[in-house]
Amino acid sequence: MVKINVDVPDDVHYVIRRIQIDLEMQGEKKHLKDLYAEVIKEGANRLRAQLKSQYGQDSAPQ
Repeated sequence: MVKINVDVPDDVHYVIRRIQIDLEMQGEKKHLKDLYAEVIKEGANRLRAQLKSQYGQDSAPQ
């Protein structure tokens, strides 16, 4: 795993923090760093799929 420091806008952090609180209210404990990792992974997968559909499979960045 790669360790990075990222400046996240407050509004984005509040959304992720709200997700953490909602999960805790449902009985699921998640660390904030794990939620950030999930959000980044999901966003990267969606962006990659979008680029594949936009530019074709062969020319999408790996």
